[in-house]
Amino acid sequence: MIDSFLLGISAVAALLAALSAFFSYRVSVNSLIFQKNYSKNQYSIALLNSTIYKLRMLKYSISNSLEISDEQYEINKQLFLDVQLDLQRLEELSIFDFSSYQLSKAKNLGEIIVITSSGDACITEVINAMEVKLSCIFR
Repeated sequence: MIDSFLLGISAVAALLAALSAFFSYRVSVNSLIFQKNYSKNQYSIALLNSTIYKLRMLKYSISNSLEISDEQYEINKQLFLDVQLDLQRLEELSIFDFSSYQLSKAKNLGEIIVITSSGDACITEVINAMEVKLSCIFR
């Protein structure tokens, strides 16, 4: 009787060990797929994250544009130029199509301030689209 009980426990232990090995294999395969995807798109991910960060900084600075000094305006102007270069780079690499957004029509920081004076929806629209693009990389 004890022998059959120990045999049953051994069978259950072997089954649980097999299930554990199977789930461990699935986790390692999914991890490998994620790592391959990340390493393949690492430059795109970094560029998208950097551009989103700069756009958020620009959005925040422009929302307080009535109170900025000339020095802060020059900093915002440089930030705008950096954002434009990043967006052009993203478009050249076919990562993100920026030309269909209202923000792409602005040629300088003054035009951005005019466009966003009624609200910062055009910058938010680009940020949201870039975040969607970023999340699509990992699907």
